[in-house]
Amino acid sequence: MIPQAVLDTCVLFPIYKRDLLFQLASDGLYHPKWTSMILEELRRTFQGKGPSLEAYAYNLDLMARHFPFAMIEGFEWLIPSLDLPDPDDCHVLAAAIHAQVKWIVTDNLKDFPTAYLTELEIEVLSADRFCAEIIAQYPEKGIQSWKKLVARKKRPPISEREYLEIYRFKVGLPLTSNVLEGLLA
Repeated sequence: MIPQAVLDTCVLFPIYKRDLLFQLASDGLYHPKWTSMILEELRRTFQGKGPSLEAYAYNLDLMARHFPFAMIEGFEWLIPSLDLPDPDDCHVLAAAIHAQVKWIVTDNLKDFPTAYLTELEIEVLSADRFCAEIIAQYPEKGIQSWKKLVARKKRPPISEREYLEIYRFKVGLPLTSNVLEGLLA
């Protein structure tokens, strides 16, 4: 059975993270999950941080076409029973519980206490650790998946080495960069 992961808004906005997460999912290394509430947060992020709402609509369309079974519904009743440091994140945990998902992928780790989630049998991982672990677990498929992503980048073209440097120094994916670099050696 292919594992599932709820992707929090903060890992869906940065293009390099989103592209890698979606490529790994497209190649069957895991199934991404989200909710309408996560997508609404993503819309507000697109609106407030530069890209247009047209870019959001384009990305939303791609997400729906490539991952038609990603939407989690019917979880809202769980939200009031959950206790997280930031109550605004309870919808993410409620969705993971409802869908019986193994992982929550977020870069807001402080808002998802490990001890609390362990009781619920859910693991919270940063996008960097999640991608690194998935690629390390499936090295042949992981490196092929990443190479497809790199090959698609045409404007401007970015080499594998440049991608690794971007991951390592600009977008917060140093573990992933290290795993990929090791597989390329």
